[in-house]
Amino acid sequence: MSIFDGTSVRFGIPAGFRVGHYEIGERLGSGWTAESYRCHEVPTGAVRAFKIYDRFDERQAIQNLRVVAHYATVLEQLGDLRILPRYHHMGHLFLNGGDGIGHTYLIQELIERGDLALEQCSVEQVRTFLAKVREVHRMGLALGDIERDNLIVTPSGEIRMVDCDYGRPGRPNTRTGGDVLALRRLFKPFGFNALWAGLG
Repeated sequence: MSIFDGTSVRFGIPAGFRVGHYEIGERLGSGWTAESYRCHEVPTGAVRAFKIYDRFDERQAIQNLRVVAHYATVLEQLGDLRILPRYHHMGHLFLNGGDGIGHTYLIQELIERGDLALEQCSVEQVRTFLAKVREVHRMGLALGDIERDNLIVTPSGEIRMVDCDYGRPGRPNTRTGGDVLALRRLFKPFGFNALWAGLG
């Protein structure tokens, strides 16, 4: 069962809890609709992120499933760009007997944080990230939620997003103008306007 404290949802899943072939590890964080944990696939030891979603509509299990399936579809569609986590698996579980309609979850790539802060990135690292955003826009999609908390610089120096505004089934996020405003605010010190214009 989840608890919403006004700013984020919490499930309190204990380390060692098993979901199919995955074993849950440490809690990574939470937001309005979901909580994320480190997990590993028991047979292979592969490390992933387990993201469990609160109910979007208490009465409609099918609608909840459709919303998370839409998220999975966006992750799959953008997977080759390496801007968001790669999608691996989707499922549904009941955490206890009083869990009503249960919860939908995603298993996705775990994006690890490196030692470099966003402010310490080079102009080339920022340009590479912006080129990925530009490619998302060319596909007719927007990312949304482009804010410092959702951006990670990986150990290899890639700037990646750990979350975005996926839109809803039948209404994908296409608000590219909002992306540009957020990017300008974040990357102004790197000369955003010239970098963005240079990407065509």
